[in-house]
Amino acid sequence: MPAKSAKGCRCRQHTWAKGSKLTFLESFKDEYLATADPGGVYTKVTALYLEKYGYNLPHDAVPLETLPAIPSIDDLPFTEQLAEQECHKDIKAQMQLRIGNWLRHRYKHKQTDQDMILENYAVQLRKDFEVIWNKVKDKTSPDAHISMCTAYVTARYAAETPAFRKELEERVDREYTQALEVVWEEADSFLHVFVDAIAKKFGMTVSLLLVGPLGVEQGKISIAHSSNPGSMTNLIWPKFDKQGFRNVQASLIKYGKSVFSPAECKRHIISVSSDPEADEGLSISLPDTAPPSPSVEEPEERLSDSNQSLDRKGLYHMDGMQVDAAPGAGTFTQLLGVFQDDPANYEDLGNFPFMQSQSQFNHR
Repeated sequence: MPAKSAKGCRCRQHTWAKGSKLTFLESFKDEYLATADPGGVYTKVTALYLEKYGYNLPHDAVPLETLPAIPSIDDLPFTEQLAEQECHKDIKAQMQLRIGNWLRHRYKHKQTDQDMILENYAVQLRKDFEVIWNKVKDKTSPDAHISMCTAYVTARYAAETPAFRKELEERVDREYTQALEVVWEEADSFLHVFVDAIAKKFGMTVSLLLVGPLGVEQGKISIAHSSNPGSMTNLIWPKFDKQGFRNVQASLIKYGKSVFSPAECKRHIISVSSDPEADEGLSISLPDTAPPSPSVEEPEERLSDSNQSLDRKGLYHMDGMQVDAAPGAGTFTQLLGVFQDDPANYEDLGNFPFMQSQSQFNHR
């Protein structure tokens, strides 16, 4: 009989990182070992890997010395482009997981307890609240679920130490910025594909306008537009009725100013390089046939209907800040209720005065 291998001996496992892929991954060693945000490195390396090798190379294949030209989604028939984009998302998620596992195993990067807490904070809060919700859901309206969860999370977060809150917020901001950059990188190839698919599906003319803070323009409220005439003509709306289109743009800009608070506009700002060509793919531009967007520097007018001013005291921006609120006035979630400082209150839903009132109100 062959002798048994020594206890604890492991055979050398084959790695998918071979050839130039191995050289590529090893080039991030110093950055990976020095970082306090390994998740950010995984995202960066994955993006650069797919940019270099494309989405069609099997992960365990050895790349050729001369890399083939990477086909563009835009070259596909538009009926296939959406499906291809979904496929790319799946490949990217799998590749990021694979790259993260490789870097951790290769360089023995261990997560600290604090890393684990920060990564799973939201998940743990959700689990804690569901335990509490299950105790009261039979006597509480389902409509109260969101408001009660918001109140619970607000109270739990308020009980954390300032140092923990600061570290968590910095981590979330980093992840948000990285995700925002990815969105803008994919925006140009997504918008017109989406519009073309709608026009094809319904056989109708489509004009899609989006309004919001544009990251590469320092968070300025701007318009993104894409059209498909849906017929044999190439006559799009901006070309057919320039003034009417400008009027719609102006209305949307005013609406966007009311929807997005200054703080939220600031959060949309992404870092751009000094090289214009490097940032060329980050913005959604109006087509050549569309008129320029109206100036967003015009004084904002009151919302009006039949020449009557509307009361805006009950209106809130998307991030919870009240419209026209004075600086430091607080967000909507901070106005949900007053919570006691005793940490014991966080253990039982019934000890929250706000939640007691919610439960009693919905039980009537």
